[in-house]
Amino acid sequence: MLSLLAAKTPILVHCKSGRDRTGIVVAVLVRVLFDDIDDEAIVAEYLQSDSTERRLIQQTLSVLNTTRKDWVRNYFRDKRFPVERLRNKFQQ
Repeated sequence: MLSLLAAKTPILVHCKSGRDRTGIVVAVLVRVLFDDIDDEAIVAEYLQSDSTERRLIQQTLSVLNTTRKDWVRNYFRDKRFPVERLRNKFQQ
């Protein structure tokens, strides 16, 4: 990190949610580079991603649950699903 700062070139740090490793890297950079920003302000900024993370988790779970339900329903409705052949095998 210090060598990147010493290079005095633009740095792009990103991730999907801006949390955890990326958030800590940015928090440390802000703490090192800006003496006039207090620690509590940095922590408050970092914690703003809590709601984003919670929303993303809820969206992902919603998609997964819907996808799983639809997958099973569609599988049973598919004409290629050999339900009768399987039924006959189990009854033998």
